[in-house]
Amino acid sequence: MMLRGGNVRADSVCANRGKPAACGLPKSSAGRQASVGFPARRVSRTPGMRVSAVSAPEKASSGPEVVSAPVYSIPISNKTTRPRVVVLGSGWASMSFIKALPKDIAEKYEVMLVSPRNYFLYTPLLPAVATGTMEERSIVEPVRNLLVGKGEYYEAVCKDIDPVKKSLVCCFPKDAGFPEACFQLSYDVLIVGVGSVNNTFGIKGVSEYCNYFKSIEDANKLRSRVSECFERASLPGTTAEERKKLLSFVVVGGGPTGVEVAAEMHDMIE
Repeated sequence: MMLRGGNVRADSVCANRGKPAACGLPKSSAGRQASVGFPARRVSRTPGMRVSAVSAPEKASSGPEVVSAPVYSIPISNKTTRPRVVVLGSGWASMSFIKALPKDIAEKYEVMLVSPRNYFLYTPLLPAVATGTMEERSIVEPVRNLLVGKGEYYEAVCKDIDPVKKSLVCCFPKDAGFPEACFQLSYDVLIVGVGSVNNTFGIKGVSEYCNYFKSIEDANKLRSRVSECFERASLPGTTAEERKKLLSFVVVGGGPTGVEVAAEMHDMIE
């Protein structure tokens, strides 16, 4: 669908199965990251951590040898009294599971949640963030708030799963600005709720020119782009043809998110 209105500029938005994206963004603009007002990253420390003989996953490199980050092993709890339950992900599935656990779950199980995102995102309101109707902090909830009294949280990406030994290799996210730090985590029960990747349905140009609308970062990119379009279209030297192009919006995908993005942008224009 295409919307046209005054003083706006956002080239396009592509949505597939509720995951729209801003299309036609120049790489220089699409690569810009808007800052998000989330709490500073914190790394939980478990007493008694020890260096294991296990090495981090090897990285293929044609240049000099890359030294792998050390892998730490979190001591296994007493399996006869408290089996360890490890949950991967902090999205809808994982956090719904955590919220459904009884308050005294820590007395019977050792619950650990591993995810590179230390907050739960209420995605239905994400389109409102893209147009400035709502702020990021209004649609996020820190993971630790939901884990109080139930378990521990580790901000890390699961890099390897060994179902035979029932162990994981997890690493602190590289984009956090710190050297990579990995640790080995044993489990008795593993729950995987890491979500899925976007489906382009074979639409040409989506992967090359579109920005998927799935995260806070994606919403901020679109919000910044819309603001730039407003300003560029309002310049006195902008031609009618260029202004028409700047004020055209395309949403690819008619799912819940695509429709919500289109409605939010329509309301903003009107």
